[in-house]
Amino acid sequence: MEFTRGRLKVVLDKSQVFLDDPGQGTPAMVYLGNHSGTYYCAVETGLVDDHELTKEQVAWLDGLDEKIDDYLYQF
Repeated sequence: MEFTRGRLKVVLDKSQVFLDDPGQGTPAMVYLGNHSGTYYCAVETGLVDDHELTKEQVAWLDGLDEKIDDYLYQF
């Protein structure tokens, strides 16, 4: 599943969810052009590979939180 807004894209991958080891895997990735980072890091820091996101971009990402959790963690 993907969410896109301009050059900012979130890609979800259920195969990267490890319920027994939640720190393993990267189920939610953010891409900004050729740069990438995890969803939670991008929301918390406002950065994707040292590229600063705008307040609007961070707010959009943060607004996806429930949709992301619903998709990745409903089994």
